[in-house]
Amino acid sequence: MYYWTIVGAVLLAAAIGWAALNNRQSRRGYKRTEEATRDLYQEQDRADKAGETSRDG
Repeated sequence: MYYWTIVGAVLLAAAIGWAALNNRQSRRGYKRTEEATRDLYQEQDRADKAGETSRDG
């Protein structure tokens, strides 16, 4: 009977560890996305100040 308690605890620890590692990778992607967005806004701001607004459509 105690066997299942130990197995359950080990599986729970493995699942928490896996989630923590995947969350770490997500933060890297989030940082890259934020930098790309900031660059895009700066580029658009330069174009607006130069009078070269580009609009799709």
